[in-house]
Amino acid sequence: VKKIVGKPISHTTSMSHSTGEAVYIDDIPKIQGELYGALVTSEKAHAKILNIDPTQALSIPGVKGFFSAKDVPGKNSWGIILQDEEVFASNEVCYMVAETKQIAQEAKHLVKIEYEELPHILTIDEAIEQNSFFPMTPKLARGDIEKGFQEADHIFE
Repeated sequence: VKKIVGKPISHTTSMSHSTGEAVYIDDIPKIQGELYGALVTSEKAHAKILNIDPTQALSIPGVKGFFSAKDVPGKNSWGIILQDEEVFASNEVCYMVAETKQIAQEAKHLVKIEYEELPHILTIDEAIEQNSFFPMTPKLARGDIEKGFQEADHIFE
């Protein structure tokens, strides 16, 4: 423990970043059949999505697909693609897929989203009054956490 606490710990990729050896996504050559995606985000500060129409975006040559919450089976309890939940500015709403980055970006701007705008909540007092709070983030857990704590040689908190 004394060897770690209070000492700088190098990031696992710091050496490759500082020497220029790190490989970034744009450094990787394109493979045959590779597609690019672009997220469509909400332009409303506080709204509910009523309808998403990708028709115009799908008509662009090179566009290969459109994905929304309706394409995700089961309940989306964790993640970004929203269906009829309240959204805020820049929340991810859907996803366009195309042959190139440029086509995907062009297509995302052609997706038509119909919103029901909701009242803005601008102060803490308004949030309390309207019982409007950010939802609790679900805890991610795998395995027997309590057993892991019991069997651990050291626990860092």
